[in-house]
Amino acid sequence: AIAAYTIVPTGSVRDKTARLAEVEKLYAKTPDDPYAFGEKAQLEYDIRQLEQNTKFVASTREQVRAGSTRFLQRLRVPVDDMREAVQFWREGCGALVLSTRIVDGANVTV
Repeated sequence: AIAAYTIVPTGSVRDKTARLAEVEKLYAKTPDDPYAFGEKAQLEYDIRQLEQNTKFVASTREQVRAGSTRFLQRLRVPVDDMREAVQFWREGCGALVLSTRIVDGANVTV
């Protein structure tokens, strides 16, 4: 299996909890295995972050519905150097590149 470590957790709490149960068994058998330790730590972090994200979304949803706040959904930022901008957003801010395409002659990266 390929190890995928992320800054921004993806997936579901249910799936990560199920995988964590498997990894905890492996870790109990081989506590000196750095891969088992690393995957266990990553899963624990991801689950905490996903739970916090769920709470944030619920709170923000209610505030938007009540009209007491607004939530930014999209942002367009023109840049002179797309490669440099993508590197900044990915490496500096932890953003994920979802797609890249040419629209009306311009590179549009999402």
